Amino acid sequence: PAVLQYHYVDTERLRLGYATTTPAYLSAVSLDDRGELSTLYPEGGGSLSVAASHGNTYLPDSLELTGAGRERIFLFLADRPLDAASVSHVVRQAHAQAKGDLAALPLPAFPGRDDVRGFTWLLQKP
Repeated sequence: PAVLQYHYVDTERLRLGYATTTPAYLSAVSLDDRGELSTLYPEGGGSLSVAASHGNTYLPDSLELTGAGRERIFLFLADRPLDAASVSHVVRQAHAQAKGDLAALPLPAFPGRDDVRGFTWLLQKP
């Protein structure tokens, strides 16, 4: 099992955290109202190897929410590495399926992969 959470540092910055009982690969991206996709972790895309942790572990650095409007953050944990192109593709596909409505965006599915667990938050930027 895995737990994902976020913590506000202040009104414009937040930190993402996780807890997983098994080692995993983590990837995080965000999508804003304009449809702009941003890679959050790891910065170069793909996935970040994370160790098992029974308590909450926060990812390094806080994220700054810029601009106005809504932003949806996706965090994925998988048993095997995720590549940046696949993450981007499934998020963009879900966005198209929701006709650009961030509130109606389904949790993206990774075809052929049953090891990916996804979490999402819809945030209103100040």
